[in-house]
Amino acid sequence: MRSHLTAFGLGAGLVLLAGGVLAVVGPRFIEIDGDEDGVSVANLEDGDSGSFQLQDGKRAVAAKWTGDFLFAADARSLTSLSKSLEVEVKEGDLLRKAVFENRDGKVAVSAFKDDTALSGAEADAEAAALLQTFARSSGVNAGQRLKAIIAEGGKAAAVAEIGALTGGHAAGAYIGALAESATLDDDDVEILSRGVAKLTSDYAKRQALAALLENQKLGQAGLQSVLTAARTIESDHEVRLIIEALSESGMSSASAAAATALIADINSDHEIRLAVEALTGSKALDGASAARAVAAAVAAIEGDYEKRLVIEAAATRLGEADMAGAAIGAAGAIKGAHERRLAIETIAENLETGSADWLALIALAAAIDGDHERRLAVEALAGHAPRNAETKAALAAAAASIGSDHDRRLAQDALE
Repeated sequence: MRSHLTAFGLGAGLVLLAGGVLAVVGPRFIEIDGDEDGVSVANLEDGDSGSFQLQDGKRAVAAKWTGDFLFAADARSLTSLSKSLEVEVKEGDLLRKAVFENRDGKVAVSAFKDDTALSGAEADAEAAALLQTFARSSGVNAGQRLKAIIAEGGKAAAVAEIGALTGGHAAGAYIGALAESATLDDDDVEILSRGVAKLTSDYAKRQALAALLENQKLGQAGLQSVLTAARTIESDHEVRLIIEALSESGMSSASAAAATALIADINSDHEIRLAVEALTGSKALDGASAARAVAAAVAAIEGDYEKRLVIEAAATRLGEADMAGAAIGAAGAIKGAHERRLAIETIAENLETGSADWLALIALAAAIDGDHERRLAVEALAGHAPRNAETKAALAAAAASIGSDHDRRLAQDALE
């Protein structure tokens, strides 16, 4: 069943404030059709205005603001408001609304339940509760609010508040903001990672975990906590972005192993290839670790084309430990004659003259299924391989193995 939520400026009609009384013309601020249990979030900002919308099953939260505003640490009040902020929450048939306005430098508050305006302490309490719901459901001003929380109660208070957040979108943003503004120990990372694992949004999970990887120097225990949470992500794209975050976080042998292990959790050939490109492109990754990443990627990829692109990504590192062997092994896993030949050419163009892997590469060319492609591979190798007795004999044997008289003659001519 179709489900949607609309807000000011997005088809919900006009909302007029006259004489302190809220008047709704046309549809209400929040509209929900359907009974789906899915979650949808929209967070839009345009200049000095913005809006937030969240639908989570039967509950909807929406906010619209003009100008800047700052939350108090507990998010039950605003410490600053330049123009206006409006918050609505709808649960079942009950519609609750709070309006915050700057009036002569002070924050004026109005609150409503359905069409009834509240007053006095009841209005203040209702507005405070709705404002806190908005803060805890969204990532809006997460960094500003976390700084206020830490100023009042320290890092422990910030970690505790993250545990009270009601939306995965908010949790991802708040964990990211905390990772950027405070130094976290392994226990902090474990608590936060456990919270991340419980989120339903793969995007929010990746956002939070990437922030931890990019902004914290994680110990082995902390890294393991992040890896455990990352394994709960189902989206290939988001897992790949976690691997990219690992590749940019100052690779250690432990983080390299963690990143390589995550490759097995990706099903898409394309995303696997992009992940290993990020790893082999990391200057912090040593040759042996890069070679293991290439081997893991090729073992997981089914398509010849993506396997060949993995080899191309690793080609500039063939002089490093184990990398040439990994690349040749990857080429051997390519079944198609055309893609294998292109992979062999890439390796030949980048393999060091003194490498001990030339004979293995020539043997791979000799095993290509197809006279034309085998001949092209021999010709490419003839232009790059060192001319010693062993390679000459191997190339001659590869050329002689070509069944077609025409292609065999061309290959042998290239060796002269």
